[in-house]
Amino acid sequence: MMGPLDVVTAGLLSATTASVCGGALVRGRTPVATTTWRQKWLGTGVCGLLAIVVPWWVAGRLALGLVGAALVAGVALASRRLTPLGRWVFAGSAVTQLLVAAFWLVCAWSGDAGPVADPVTWGIAVVSAVACLLALPNTVIEDYLAREVQLRATWSRPRRLTPADRRFDGPLISVQVPTYAEPPELVRATLDALAAQEYRAFEVVVIDNNTADELLWRPVQEHCRSLGPRFRFLHVDGVTGAKAGALNLVLRHTAPEAELIAVVDADYQAQPDFLSSLAGQFDDPRTGYVQTRHDYRDYRDRWDGAYLRGCYWEYRQPYAAYLVSRNEYNTALTTGTMCVVRRSTLEAVGGWAEWCATEDSELAVRMLAAGYGGRYVNQTLGRGLIPATFAGHRSQRHRWIRGPVQELRHHWRRYLPRRWATPSSLTTGQKLLLAHHGLRPAVQSVANSAVWLLALALVVAPWFPSHSAVPATAAVALLTAKAASGWTLLRAQRFASDCTARDLAAATLARLSLQRVTWAAGLSGLLGRGHAWGRTAKFAVRPTGWRSALEARAELYEGVVLALVCVVGLCAWRGNAVIGLALVTVLQRATTWLAAPLQALLADRALRVQREGDGTSTLVPDNEPVATAR
Repeated sequence: MMGPLDVVTAGLLSATTASVCGGALVRGRTPVATTTWRQKWLGTGVCGLLAIVVPWWVAGRLALGLVGAALVAGVALASRRLTPLGRWVFAGSAVTQLLVAAFWLVCAWSGDAGPVADPVTWGIAVVSAVACLLALPNTVIEDYLAREVQLRATWSRPRRLTPADRRFDGPLISVQVPTYAEPPELVRATLDALAAQEYRAFEVVVIDNNTADELLWRPVQEHCRSLGPRFRFLHVDGVTGAKAGALNLVLRHTAPEAELIAVVDADYQAQPDFLSSLAGQFDDPRTGYVQTRHDYRDYRDRWDGAYLRGCYWEYRQPYAAYLVSRNEYNTALTTGTMCVVRRSTLEAVGGWAEWCATEDSELAVRMLAAGYGGRYVNQTLGRGLIPATFAGHRSQRHRWIRGPVQELRHHWRRYLPRRWATPSSLTTGQKLLLAHHGLRPAVQSVANSAVWLLALALVVAPWFPSHSAVPATAAVALLTAKAASGWTLLRAQRFASDCTARDLAAATLARLSLQRVTWAAGLSGLLGRGHAWGRTAKFAVRPTGWRSALEARAELYEGVVLALVCVVGLCAWRGNAVIGLALVTVLQRATTWLAAPLQALLADRALRVQREGDGTSTLVPDNEPVATAR
């Protein structure tokens, strides 16, 4: 008779087979749409057959192979928007997420009567089950959004602009450039790029808020005068609400006839076709906003530039996949710069939210709730700067993660089923994806906190008897399925970003280095903790050598502690499969945490190379005055 753990193991083996087989047939940098129908259906048949054979061969029972394959096939059939091969790849990943939670649930539910039979092992199973079940819905949604670009062949909404979209005249666009304590040369370059726009009907308003040092804002004011009457400069003290407060204030100084508002950050140099490419997108009166891809300049393509290259490709991945998929379901987000919004819609929904760290994506929520649509364009129309230090990159990510959780706390009633929800124009799909945007960091932060409970269990485990009937086969099947899912996800990221394997490795390191700050920011937003407003510093900084690793001191200290826990746990390990899985989880988290000081050292190395003159620095010289940070 098949037990629950046997079924879970069979399902994990089938999921692994589907992931590996489907992932191998879906070439990493080749669009799925280019494969022939024979390749698609032959590959589908091979995946289905192997999903039966592998569990049968490992477990020795045909019934287990059929059950495992049926689980994967059921999810594959439900993924109707994907290609035949794509369905198997996604199904393998989704079933893996589902069965990992089921594995821990079976272990926890069985208690002393089943697979686990001692308090420490049972405690590990309970903690892991709760964490997996809590994260499961958001993990599956996130996984689908990350893979859809690779695994889908046809789209209903346009993702890129065409030459026919360009126009050189139309409604007046007010380009607003908020600044605070920025290097003058940096802002002047931004304004020069805007002066070269091929679109004719536009104005530029620079709003400098709260910069105390006149040596920083006076040169920008003079430069605006030199560029002519369409450039205006406002310096205002006492502005509250950070960037959102400045953008709300500048609305009162915008030309009355301006119908569209473009937002450009102080470091972004827009291409000449920025405005001309987007003006025509507002012919539809229900379009509230259009967002273009964030892109960056002056990153190095060498190993001594691994930090900048890693940041660049880590930034690229969500814009190449996550936002493309959201655009398909009319839940595109505004992301702060290189975007255009309809002025009347902006004013109708109440302007920019001064309470939110991500006033940009929060605006999209209110516009969509009011019945307006948005669009994300996966094209580069301007480039900004990557933070020069890991501390700057870390601080920036804290804002980007904390903000969506604040949005969730503020707007959660909009996302409820219609019977209980705040009245809005949001569809069920929009509610799901908008809620996911805030739930993802919040839930993951709570779930990831479980690693400390697992670490505690490993420390006390030697003082308790260790008994577990969980077979090693089940544990190995779980780890193999997770590894296969991770491999296909990396291939999907490489496809969407169109990067090399070396770029992907650098991006993966950059992403891992930000996991702890993502965890902390999610908890901060969830608990409603206040946090000082901030912005990414763009002044040149000096390299500090090994001391730069202390920019990630929290990650360094906690990573070392978790690594020591793994050493203690490994020395006392008696072959218990459940405790072995806990060891792997804690070791994985220790490795992730220690990626942060490594990334900080790589950032310092890039600064040292710039300072020695090997390459061109994108920052201003050290002798520029430095303003007080907000």
